[in-house]
Amino acid sequence: MLVDLERHTFLWTDLHLSPSEGYHSVHRHSADLGRVGRDLAQYFTTGRTTLWDLAVWHASARADEIAVIHHTPSRATGLANELWHYHRMEGETDRAFAARVHALEPPQGRRLSEDVDAPAEVAAERHALLALVEGRAVPEGTTGAVYRLLPGPVDGCGLDPLTAGDLVAALGRAGPPHRSRSAVRPLRPGVPSTVVRSGGLPDGLARAGATVARTRAWALCAVARSGRGRPGCQSRPVSSVTMLEDRTTAAPDALWPAAYPQGYAVVDVETTGLARDDRIISAAVYRLDARGEVEDHWYTTVNPERDPGPVWIHGLTSEALEGAPLFQDIAEEFATRLADRVLVAHNAVFDWSMIAREYARAEREAPVRQRLCTIQLSKELGLPLPNHKLESLAAHFGVVQQRAHHALDDARVLAEAFRPSLHAAASKGVRLPLLECRPLTEWSGSPHIGRQSSGGYQPGSWRPSRKRPSCPYPNPGRYEEGKRLKQGMRVAFSGDTSIDRELLEDRAVEAGLHVATSLSRLTSLLVTNDADSGTSKTVKARQYGTPVIDEAAFGQLLRDVEPAAED
Repeated sequence: MLVDLERHTFLWTDLHLSPSEGYHSVHRHSADLGRVGRDLAQYFTTGRTTLWDLAVWHASARADEIAVIHHTPSRATGLANELWHYHRMEGETDRAFAARVHALEPPQGRRLSEDVDAPAEVAAERHALLALVEGRAVPEGTTGAVYRLLPGPVDGCGLDPLTAGDLVAALGRAGPPHRSRSAVRPLRPGVPSTVVRSGGLPDGLARAGATVARTRAWALCAVARSGRGRPGCQSRPVSSVTMLEDRTTAAPDALWPAAYPQGYAVVDVETTGLARDDRIISAAVYRLDARGEVEDHWYTTVNPERDPGPVWIHGLTSEALEGAPLFQDIAEEFATRLADRVLVAHNAVFDWSMIAREYARAEREAPVRQRLCTIQLSKELGLPLPNHKLESLAAHFGVVQQRAHHALDDARVLAEAFRPSLHAAASKGVRLPLLECRPLTEWSGSPHIGRQSSGGYQPGSWRPSRKRPSCPYPNPGRYEEGKRLKQGMRVAFSGDTSIDRELLEDRAVEAGLHVATSLSRLTSLLVTNDADSGTSKTVKARQYGTPVIDEAAFGQLLRDVEPAAED
């Protein structure tokens, strides 16, 4: 048993040490117990597959109608119960149906449900699979099987008992489990129990569950009306409805950090390259609410009016982009998706800089004021990642990437990984690493914008070099407030600037300053518009006592730089 003193909760497991020495010394086993505690905390708080996941997978594969008993935290009444109805849309796959229900997207119908015995009422006189947190529901005249987490009157109602292992085992077989009393049969006619693909993931159920891996207490009531069967049904002729009970484990309103944003826009853009003259060729946005739940998503390709760049990475050819809209044609819709939300991206400084440049070209302003980088958030949370690639973050939370470097799929993956990251940050009281976003008021492309005649990009050549010649002047030391800049001073930049960063750096070099990519004790000056941002450069500046000024002040100083002393 692991005790979480911060949240006042217990995390249970079975642990067996060697019995040969009789009583055990906690001190002697402290290292082993520490590792167990760390692993348990990680397992119970991030990315594990849960019984709620199993419920959603079974439900989406077995029924065309799902009813969710949703318990919404309420300060006044504690829990307010609603019955949410979902119907499978025409052509909707099991995976899509499961994702919609699991995300608790707006249902097709809802009503208040104060009756705690609703599962029993719905299952009465039907062939059913009941999966309950507490065994209180006692349906009358029901046949089928039951799983319950806690014992109760349902244990004596004549239904075949199931264990959690039986529910899992049903995902790994093409037919029912060997235990005859534990057979979990399909309730939707014509749908097999499982189809196992390589890697052991069931294509009919677990594939649907690839998008869901969040922790919830749950209850499932999969029920079927008799007498309306279709060919291929392996049990009684049925048409089915599935009932799920959702009891969210998210922090209640009173515990959710008040300073956290009210909405997020998870963004991914694919581009022709990484330079300031490169263009966006596709963009995707997942809008999330304050708790990280998906509200909607949007995707578009964009005609860059130039060579598409590294096709071997993003897969978008000139032919594919020929009929796509120009950025100025989608700028308004894109802005609607971003407005009044924090932009969330993996390596957010890149996505934001590309978006800001596109809006500057269109003579518009992107409605983004803050951004959050999931790389930085994963560092703040101390996630045990082998590296900071998106695929590593996805794997940590059990999210499956389907099309890497496709904007829509990358945005989906990031949205699914961001939600548990956000909840982990909220539960630990972590300050979100929000950075200011400044729209560009002045920018410049390189003289190579129209280089379609160059024959296109070649592997290894699409990442432009920013190497500059060495500064010819010696470093005269730190900048002193009220005095002029002097040629040879080492200047570092951090965060967003209204003037394109590379253009600002070029102007500093032209004035005879040394532009440094990192900050050290030799740095003369740090230029940033957000001195409290907590970036590595601002932290080091405070540590070393490096002078800090904002972009406007730096622009004024650039007008009159003192020449270097002559030898």
